Amino acid sequence: MDSSKLELLFEQQVKLMEIFVNQQTGSTSPSSSLNHTMLPSVDGIVNSISQFNYDPEANVTFDTWYQRYEDLFTVDLASQDDAWKVRVILRKLGPAEYERYCNLILPHKPRDKCFDDTIKLLREHFGDHSSLFSIRYCCLKLTMNENDDFLTHVGTVNRECERF
Repeated sequence: MDSSKLELLFEQQVKLMEIFVNQQTGSTSPSSSLNHTMLPSVDGIVNSISQFNYDPEANVTFDTWYQRYEDLFTVDLASQDDAWKVRVILRKLGPAEYERYCNLILPHKPRDKCFDDTIKLLREHFGDHSSLFSIRYCCLKLTMNENDDFLTHVGTVNRECERF
């Protein structure tokens, strides 16, 4: 065998080995496998966001819900446009909350609002509407539950004191 045929055979074997390795790892190129392991997909991020159901008595307000996911919208989904983020936020509202929001912005459509305006409106209408006096009174009225340990009670007191 001459050297040109040997080189051709060697190149074919290298290509076959690359194909075999790619099939074993499940990717089409080595760089794409690094990207998939380092960066979560947009669908995965959106699916990790739970539905928002307003319950002010249980302190489930839009502020507390959005605080939990704010970094997802400002960092992980920063490359997405505002209209897309608004659609995601509105999809994550419960049925009653979505209907109430749509009624609040009439005659406008939800798609007509920018992301910042949507967040501002949701914070205003699904926020905590307790008076400062009421918040302080509830904080002073706190007692330790028999079933809670000391650290749980400290966390409850800290959370309630942060409200004013």
